[in-house]
Amino acid sequence: MLVGKLAMHEFAYSPATLDGAFPPARNPWNLEYVTGGSSSGSGAALAAGLCFGTLGSDTGGSIRNPASNCGIAGIKATYGRVSRAGVIPLSWSLDHAGPMARCVEDTAHMLQALSGYDPRDPASANVSVPDFTADLRGSIAGMRFGVPREWLEEGSGTDPEVLAAFEESLQVFRDLGATIDDVDSEPFIDSRRPQTMIIAAEAYAYHEETIATRPQDFNSKVRNRIREGALVSAADYIQAQRARTGIRAAIAEIMKTHDAIVSPTTARTAEKYDDFQTETRYGVPSFTNPANLTGLPALSVPCGFNSEGMPIGLQVQGRAFDEATVLRIGQAYESATDWHRRHPAL
Repeated sequence: MLVGKLAMHEFAYSPATLDGAFPPARNPWNLEYVTGGSSSGSGAALAAGLCFGTLGSDTGGSIRNPASNCGIAGIKATYGRVSRAGVIPLSWSLDHAGPMARCVEDTAHMLQALSGYDPRDPASANVSVPDFTADLRGSIAGMRFGVPREWLEEGSGTDPEVLAAFEESLQVFRDLGATIDDVDSEPFIDSRRPQTMIIAAEAYAYHEETIATRPQDFNSKVRNRIREGALVSAADYIQAQRARTGIRAAIAEIMKTHDAIVSPTTARTAEKYDDFQTETRYGVPSFTNPANLTGLPALSVPCGFNSEGMPIGLQVQGRAFDEATVLRIGQAYESATDWHRRHPAL
């Protein structure tokens, strides 16, 4: 049963802002800070303990970003696993919908209820749905995880406190019997440009008529982002899709020998609304984008806090339609740590 509606970024495309049409969601760990988007209220409500689980959309990280920033769990399942019927599109070929909860087990139960073929969504996958909780507490000993090391240093790199928490999480996995390998970072780094190009073109295609006839009804930041999509040519879009095919193949090759790819969820923790600059986000690694481009499942779980008391997230990416293994890895990490048991003082 749905018990209420929550805040989100406008059309899932607005940056964090205080001047939108509706009041913004604020981070329960510190109300001066953003929650991450675009499913901002979904992350905030869970961190505040207002509900058992929430729904989010995810085109470039909009489930996993608020999960990371708010210290909760959230999974973007394989493209086609969860129906998007009734969800306003942002980018047809990148959009996902999925659950968020305060722990991995609750997230698994939510995903169980959401998964399955739906003819109302043309991209819905007609594949069997396993029991995501059947082996949730199984051992991860013997599993092999890949870490794209150079990706962590892309651009301005990963925040040192985030990096330290990530390295500690890798040691937890080693202690649980998993093997950690460095893998090729190139396809992950290369994902950002085609992902950005595709989302711009497809977002403009959806909003084209409205942006032409009712531009004043959009927040100025969203309006400008949508209009940028008009500048993407057909050739640009086709080349981005060609790049996507190559990136998918390269990451699929890595997944042949690895059970998961692990990384931080975000390169930076949540920022204050007053300090938030969208441009700075393009100067650091985007750990969430590749899973949207490939359609592979990706889970975020809490893995620490920075010196300001803001949560840090760990991301686990898995093989197509193997959410069960991704959740099992997340559960193993949760069982060995207590980050998910910490809650903000309200």
